[in-house]
Amino acid sequence: MFKAEKAAMASALAITNSVVERRSTIPILQNVLFEKDSASSDKLIARFTNLDIEATVRFSAEVDSDFEAFTVPAGTLSDIVNKLPDGPEIALLSDRTNGLTGVTLKAGRSRFKLPVLPADDFATMKVGEFPYSLTLPATELAAALADVAFAVSTEETRYYLNGIFTHPVEDGVCLVATDGHRLSKRIIRTETDAAMPDVIGSSSENLIVLMPMRV
Repeated sequence: MFKAEKAAMASALAITNSVVERRSTIPILQNVLFEKDSASSDKLIARFTNLDIEATVRFSAEVDSDFEAFTVPAGTLSDIVNKLPDGPEIALLSDRTNGLTGVTLKAGRSRFKLPVLPADDFATMKVGEFPYSLTLPATELAAALADVAFAVSTEETRYYLNGIFTHPVEDGVCLVATDGHRLSKRIIRTETDAAMPDVIGSSSENLIVLMPMRV
């Protein structure tokens, strides 16, 4: 179905633990969906979701003409890929008995068989249009989130404190977090649109989901 370098696969699966719930009572939420990238013939898309967060990662791959979208257990696949030795190319081959019933992962002399669930069962989050956008260097954003995340509240009853308040300021964007006892603020210098609405980013390890701020 497709071949990819170990580094590309490992990079695509690196966010597994941040999004996928390994003990979810809904089996499909434990899986990662692989599908073609309509914008590039030499890339695939790996999609993860827990119904609160959806993450999409594009990675380079040699895609066979008979490729069809499928899902496999994300945690198991991530563990296998990370433990493989560097060097051998990873190939995922289809196992077909009256349809796609599983996949076989080959790398060097290693062989692993993984079960699949239908791609059509994978949940896709519907989102509206975002009229505003902000582009920041990944390292600066990661550093800013790390500086304020410690003050995010974990108290479920005050859900509005469970994220990071993000809003435009005169010379950049300001990130603020508080749990009611301590407060942390960080400003990233960048060009912003003054009309951009204030949002609260619901934090999950190194991921955030932005939600409109309602007063």
